[in-house]
Amino acid sequence: MVRQSLCPEVFWLVVCGAMYALARTNAPPTEAGSQALEKWWFVLPFALTPLTFLAYALPHLRARPWWLLLRVNLAAGIGIVFASYVITEAIDYQDSRNAGVPMGWMMSVLFGWFVEFFATIFAVPVIAWKTRRRAVRMSGPPAPPTPQ
Repeated sequence: MVRQSLCPEVFWLVVCGAMYALARTNAPPTEAGSQALEKWWFVLPFALTPLTFLAYALPHLRARPWWLLLRVNLAAGIGIVFASYVITEAIDYQDSRNAGVPMGWMMSVLFGWFVEFFATIFAVPVIAWKTRRRAVRMSGPPAPPTPQ
């Protein structure tokens, strides 16, 4: 039971912690540090969001695939918001360019949600096929008719 609760949610907690540690490296804020942090606006949605779906590779989580899909989507949807926010808060150019920094947060979150949406669109038929196949395999051959 404990193993099942430690997958997509903990993954995003670790990502948020890593983004917090990365953001602290830009204190006091410098232009080079802020530009380096901006790259994470693209890494989060296009690399780390799809990695959340690797939870399906863990055998102890395959028993309830629809429940896991809900957990993966909630964890990734909420995790991308907080991880992007942590990075965005650490970016400071100390001039008028700061006005556009919140747009980077919005871009990262929206890209993450789009990637998550398309990954879910891909995952739903795969899960449906695998659960149907498992149900057919578990049902076995039909019972012989009873004589009357």
